[in-house]
Amino acid sequence: MCNTSNLPLKILTTDIRETDELKFLPYKGSSVPYKQKFLAITEFDYYLCTIKQKNVRIMKLAEALSLRKDLETRITKIKDRLENVVRVQEGDKPAEEPHELMDELDSCLSQLELLIYNINISNMSIVADDGRSMTKLLAERDILKKRIDILRNTFNEATNSGSRYRNEIRYVTTIEVKPLRQELDKLSQQYRMLDMKIQELNFTNELVE
Repeated sequence: MCNTSNLPLKILTTDIRETDELKFLPYKGSSVPYKQKFLAITEFDYYLCTIKQKNVRIMKLAEALSLRKDLETRITKIKDRLENVVRVQEGDKPAEEPHELMDELDSCLSQLELLIYNINISNMSIVADDGRSMTKLLAERDILKKRIDILRNTFNEATNSGSRYRNEIRYVTTIEVKPLRQELDKLSQQYRMLDMKIQELNFTNELVE
């Protein structure tokens, strides 16, 4: 008679052979892929799952980044909605229940926390073809952007002729504008190339869960 229990079957990795349809993967509690059909947990902390490509879809890092942005936007809106209902005129009812909004906020924050963790883990594991990790690329991009912003503001101030005359006092530029423009163009091109590399990695690498 077939065992209909929902309890996982204790087996050994030597009891069954892996195929294209069945794979043993390390078992780490909540890391079991939710779209893979669970079959069994072995005593060696592995789980056996079916591999059906048409049913299995792992999130790309770019999708996770988009989802993070959506969650952050949603959290901001919940915050605004909370502020609108925590105080009402005596005798009036709030448009929304604050406790329900708090529950929704807790849910979104928990999702965001896990998503940020997974994104950070993914960034540490992704390595570009030149050997740089995603974390290193992101740091380089952040600093490059700051450098460009500062140089652009400096360039704009240096080329703003209207600011050279104040109260009939003549002001002169203390920096050579042409080399500054050339450096700004060079850094901007580096930023575009670096950003393209990061975006390519985002769309080609999967989110670690």
